Amino acid sequence: MIDARNAKPTPGPRGLDLLKTVVGYSLDPLAALADAARQYGDVVLLKVGPYAVYQVVQPEHIKYVLQDNNHNYRMSGVFGQTRPVIGRGLSTNEGESWLLHRRMMQPLFGRGQAAAFAPRITRATRAMIDRWRTADTGCPLLLYPELLALNHHILGEMLFDADVTGQDAPVLDALRFVRDYTNRRINALVTVPTGWPTPRNRRFWASVARLDAFAYDRIRAVRDSDGAGDSMLALLLRARDEKTGAGFSDEELHDELMTLFFAAYEDPANALSWALALLTHHPDAEVRLRDEIDTVLGGRTPTYDDLANLPYTGAVVDEALRLYPPTWSVLRDVVADDVIGGCPVAAGSSVLVNIHLAHRLPDYWEQPDSFNPERFLPEQAADRPRYAFLPFGGGPRQCIAAALATVQIKLMLAQLVGAYWFEWSSAYPLRPNASHSLRPPGDIAVRVHRMT
Repeated sequence: MIDARNAKPTPGPRGLDLLKTVVGYSLDPLAALADAARQYGDVVLLKVGPYAVYQVVQPEHIKYVLQDNNHNYRMSGVFGQTRPVIGRGLSTNEGESWLLHRRMMQPLFGRGQAAAFAPRITRATRAMIDRWRTADTGCPLLLYPELLALNHHILGEMLFDADVTGQDAPVLDALRFVRDYTNRRINALVTVPTGWPTPRNRRFWASVARLDAFAYDRIRAVRDSDGAGDSMLALLLRARDEKTGAGFSDEELHDELMTLFFAAYEDPANALSWALALLTHHPDAEVRLRDEIDTVLGGRTPTYDDLANLPYTGAVVDEALRLYPPTWSVLRDVVADDVIGGCPVAAGSSVLVNIHLAHRLPDYWEQPDSFNPERFLPEQAADRPRYAFLPFGGGPRQCIAAALATVQIKLMLAQLVGAYWFEWSSAYPLRPNASHSLRPPGDIAVRVHRMT
């Protein structure tokens, strides 16, 4: 614990200014928090009644919270709202149990497994491309729902070797509802107890039961086959603790699978939607991207190994993730009194790591609001602090599937841009919806034109 006696008081809005910030947050969280940082500095105290939240935005402060002193900043208790759905998976687990599970699962998300999953990703993307070719491409296409459905198809195959967009579609409907339900409870000031028999509560528990039945049915089927297959479920079932040789129990398998299912529901679709929408507004970048894809692939389907030869494709993805990170903020609970950036931080409060704002700090990003993929090419990115760019979080609790998700986005982008060019056809601006993740508006419309 750091002595806070010589620390300066933590700045932040009070009185009417605080009320304006709270109201502004309810309307536009990103703008309200950015305004608070501009007015009060790098560490801002937002205190409403007994609740205190400290916003941090600078890379060195983020690194301190998420890595250097992470034992003092544990996962926020508000995410306990997800426990009925995901149990004690990686995002809610703590202590030795979390560390053991993380060590057992980490090898499943390395380069080798990403390469093994690549054909599933490209096969599903090819099916969507072929379906678009049979449609009237002169009509505007709602981009986000299409890419979300593609992500769901890939996710179901990778996790369970199941088609959650077909015969198991009710499972996807259940997941969609519980995500909306828990997100609303996390952001609400007052909530009705989940045990009360309201219509939404009854639907929530029915949806949880449907998800549980699906997961345990799949677990039993894979156990009966002695762990055969290459789905994430099969890989998890075969995983072992190096010291004891013990594997995951059925309950632990359920919790880790549902955590992945819950977390990856929309993030790749979000990032790909933003990337394609940004390209329609920046034709020079689209031309450069297509030239690289055509030169390297020559019209064939990309493989995992091709990604090393597609640096500009990777830069486009990273720039989309910078401007619109799927995880736009991270919340941690403070265990003991501490000091961040010379400002005291009280035990029992929370720290909000504002990733969206960290990605737009002019000290690290020239013209930070502009779309400029070149900033992620090796010669420009070498001197940038690690925690200036963290679209999937950072520290020991960084999203375990971050590398796999990035591979998925790059492969899908290379296929889509190799097959089509995209024309903006929406009357609405590019404005993010800062709910559970940084979701694009569902009414983004584009026209897709086949490449000749």
